[in-house]
Amino acid sequence: MFLKEPILSLIAAKEERNWIFTTIYYILIFPVYFIILLFYGFIFGQSKFFLGFVKKTFSRFKRKK
Repeated sequence: MFLKEPILSLIAAKEERNWIFTTIYYILIFPVYFIILLFYGFIFGQSKFFLGFVKKTFSRFKRKK
């Protein structure tokens, strides 16, 4: 979270950010979070657990027919 403001400042000034910018940010940060989570799981030897967690989370977003 401490990197959010410096990175966003490179893209757009704080005054120029509107609700569309914020919405796009949250949509893009969602998959990035899971990539970072899998990376940490791999580093600490818990990749099996975190991979299961990510699969379970994404399966909740799938439509059930």
